[in-house]
Amino acid sequence: MSQGKKRSYKEAFLQWGFTKFVDKSVEKPQCVLRNKVLTTESMKPSKLKEHFERSHSQVAEKDIAFFKRKEDALKNAMKTKARNRLNLEHDLRCALAETEPNIKEIVRKKQYQPSH
Repeated sequence: MSQGKKRSYKEAFLQWGFTKFVDKSVEKPQCVLRNKVLTTESMKPSKLKEHFERSHSQVAEKDIAFFKRKEDALKNAMKTKARNRLNLEHDLRCALAETEPNIKEIVRKKQYQPSH
């Protein structure tokens, strides 16, 4: 079974509102206006342009700086989301570490209580 042509992201795709999203080492186009990640098969200029014209015609006259700002905002939001997730995981680990000795003590006491 042969694979199709592997396409890679090009900076020119930003003119249609697309940045690069990497998922398990695979580049996929991501719309900076709706944050939607398209399939790798969509990493074709004609498909990206078609999506843009069909879904975002209201911003067709915007310059590249507009899309660059949207791209930067998207990347900052993704960093913030990742940072918040790490903070939450850390907080949960700390809470569990504080709670674990108490749970072990409760279980130990329950196991050794004489039955009536």
